[in-house]
Amino acid sequence: MTALTVGSLGFACLFLYDINSVRWKNKMLHRGFGTGMFFIALSTALALGGNLSALPPFTAARLAGIALAMVFLAALIYTLFFALPFQSTYIYDDKLKSICDRGVYATCRHPGFWCFAGFYASLYLFLPGGEIAALALSLIGFNFLYILLQDIWTFPNTFRAYDAYRRSTPFLIPTCNSIKKGLRTLNAPQGECYESEK
Repeated sequence: MTALTVGSLGFACLFLYDINSVRWKNKMLHRGFGTGMFFIALSTALALGGNLSALPPFTAARLAGIALAMVFLAALIYTLFFALPFQSTYIYDDKLKSICDRGVYATCRHPGFWCFAGFYASLYLFLPGGEIAALALSLIGFNFLYILLQDIWTFPNTFRAYDAYRRSTPFLIPTCNSIKKGLRTLNAPQGECYESEK
């Protein structure tokens, strides 16, 4: 299997996970999130492994690429697994969940998109080539479609008062006010939750 095929399979698992979260609520299919993340990581490892054998000499751009990739990866892990209450976000529960609108989630509704895109753009800077470029562009594109599905359909059906969150927080492009709120609430207790429509 090519890296792109494995990565595509990963996003198929993520889409299935979201559909299951709303429609079927099957505990077995709820594992699709972890499975999808595994396949995406595996696709990245396959693409890098296939190109490291002909590694060109290190340049300042390549060193910057690997350094930035590590920063974006750390930011992505923080955004997905530490900026949100893990138990209520990722453990199976058929109840409506509460929205977190503090810290990075006050800046925009999908801050992980920028970390994900930055990571793959940095990988291309580290190891430019056709396979890495195709994988990066495809996975970033799949991720954009995934967050569209979440924003339009999944989250309104799985989070309390998501419409209120949409009205108060930008989709992807932070504003001056949303950045200020994010910085102001970065160290606040985890998750300001909308209990009812505002």
